[in-house]
Amino acid sequence: MGIEFNNKHMSSSYIGAFDVDNPEDQKELKLVKGMVAWANKSMAERGDSYRYRVCLRGRKAKVKMKLDHPHYSWARTKGPVQYDCWGNIVGGIQNAQEVRCYIYRRVR
Repeated sequence: MGIEFNNKHMSSSYIGAFDVDNPEDQKELKLVKGMVAWANKSMAERGDSYRYRVCLRGRKAKVKMKLDHPHYSWARTKGPVQYDCWGNIVGGIQNAQEVRCYIYRRVR
């Protein structure tokens, strides 16, 4: 896995999928975060009005869980599921076997 140069996904913000248990993938993810931090620092020095942010989305749940949302009664499930109705992994990023990395532009 890791950084993908042939982006088959629809989003131009997609960087790649990183395995949580693979140390090489975690090194690459740290490198991506460092590059974004460096780019943001240099944009701040130039006085640009925008920055970038790294967004991680968990995929492939380690353990399926029952969803019982406290605020939305319609967002509850009868059995165990991997994702909620918004596409986020149930149980948070800690329950993910893989994370997908996206870089988005953030306007200040």
